[in-house]
Amino acid sequence: MLCRMFTDPENFAGSVAGGSGPSAACTAVMAVYAAPPANNITITSASRSGNSFILAWSSNTGGTYSVLRKTNLLNSSWTLLKSGLTSPTYTDTTASATMGFYKVSSP
Repeated sequence: MLCRMFTDPENFAGSVAGGSGPSAACTAVMAVYAAPPANNITITSASRSGNSFILAWSSNTGGTYSVLRKTNLLNSSWTLLKSGLTSPTYTDTTASATMGFYKVSSP
């Protein structure tokens, strides 16, 4: 089994997990944002616990945020999880997939 951590989403490439059989599974978590980040949003932490994914980012005074997700980067559309957030944190309690990609935007 091969598991890698990529810290630079712009250089994310290649295989995250390899091997065979159920014991060779590897969970991949990545926060994706546009460069340069819109309105200076910077992901400050991303973690997973069971079926929950906790995402935090830097905030702008008086800013509102939307959190979007997709499970395949080849899909062109994102699923809106929550909009109108005023706190710079969100917990996705429906993160049951082994891989997910998240985006935070501010109108």
